[in-house]
Amino acid sequence: MRYRNAEIELDIMATKVVSVKIDIETLSEIEDLCRKHHYKSRSDFIRDAIKLYISILKQVDDKNKLEKLLQNSKNGIA
Repeated sequence: MRYRNAEIELDIMATKVVSVKIDIETLSEIEDLCRKHHYKSRSDFIRDAIKLYISILKQVDDKNKLEKLLQNSKNGIA
């Protein structure tokens, strides 16, 4: 929020609701990570996860490299 003369400018990001189905095991992992990393909500966590995934997709131009990276992350290899 910025004050300018007698006006107040608000930076408001428009959002849209998107419904997804997530299996119980994944949801449990999300909830555990939300608590561990002090997220205010699952929605905040999921938004951050999606932003991270998008940034990875933008950096990896080879599908084989992406699949290897994702497989390594599932196996706990950085």
